[in-house]
Amino acid sequence: MEKFFYLLRKPKVFKSIITNKDHSLCFDDNRVYISPKRPTSKHVNPRSIYKLKKEFNIKEITIYDRVKNIKREACIVNHVNRAGTSFLIGNTPFNCFPRFPDMTKIYNKIKGMDRIVVHTVGPLRFEKFLEKNILISESIGLIAPIWYYVGTKIFARTYINEKN
Repeated sequence: MEKFFYLLRKPKVFKSIITNKDHSLCFDDNRVYISPKRPTSKHVNPRSIYKLKKEFNIKEITIYDRVKNIKREACIVNHVNRAGTSFLIGNTPFNCFPRFPDMTKIYNKIKGMDRIVVHTVGPLRFEKFLEKNILISESIGLIAPIWYYVGTKIFARTYINEKN
């Protein structure tokens, strides 16, 4: 069974790749890494995510997000969207899904990981956002609601790199 992961950037190492107009899918053994062409509502929206979900039979996904002010990997269990937008705006209702979806419990816990709440500021503001007393997220508050909206089970975790 394949495991699906969503990241803003393609992994550096993979065995094969498929691209469509909105996403790249990188395959490595039983893992599929999905990345948007650009992190905008043009590419990340209910229509494009639903198409991926149906085509690849995605029932659950782990979303990786860059988070500032943390030095360890952790499970994201909630977010505050401070990005100034939502990729759901203007894209609902879609298919049989509601115009105003319930977003109160979209995340699932990852066993053995500390749980955190993050403030999503968006990819354009992430590098410049300097607030130190909260956990700053690049994109989870924009991406996770779309996957949840189309009926996918969400797991979310921090992505630690040298810039964190």
